[in-house]
Amino acid sequence: MSDSPIRPPLGALAMALAAIVSIQAGAALAKILFPLVGAPGTVALRLGLGTLMLLAWLRPWRQWPARRDWRVLCIYGVALAAMNSLFYLALRSVPLGMAVALEFTGPLAVAILGSRRPLDLLWAALALAGLLGLLPLGDQAAAIDPLGAACALGAGLCWALYIVYGQRAGAAHGLGSVALGSTLAAVLVVPVGAAHAG
Repeated sequence: MSDSPIRPPLGALAMALAAIVSIQAGAALAKILFPLVGAPGTVALRLGLGTLMLLAWLRPWRQWPARRDWRVLCIYGVALAAMNSLFYLALRSVPLGMAVALEFTGPLAVAILGSRRPLDLLWAALALAGLLGLLPLGDQAAAIDPLGAACALGAGLCWALYIVYGQRAGAAHGLGSVALGSTLAAVLVVPVGAAHAG
């Protein structure tokens, strides 16, 4: 029964749905904190607490990376910090659905550029059509805050870098790279968020 071809795709689908729900629910809940600590403070709380949990769970110091691996880990951490910061800055002036649609251009571009099969391009086109359906058209498009939209697109670019360098860091250092990359991101973000939030 364990070699059934149905189980892995269902498991992957379940993980994808769980990730979608957790990301959107987390962003919606985090937006509630904006009046209390602002966008930078919210990013600091999210990355700071998340990093502490990852460090306690994964304990990456048990297998310290080689010197050659730190360049990739640093890019991964900076991309994570910038992705979260830009996304939450976008949420100050852009609705959540629109910010997510603009940010998703990053991973969508990675998927399209890494595609090797025509069927993959069909799925990417359907995803793009769904994203376009979330964006306002005509007169409503003029109401979009340009800075907020630019932040969301910047978060998408950082998400693409996060995917590419996250894969490289994971290949070099395994699961511990997640905790180390998150630690580097927290080191960049937490002082700024703490100073902003007081």
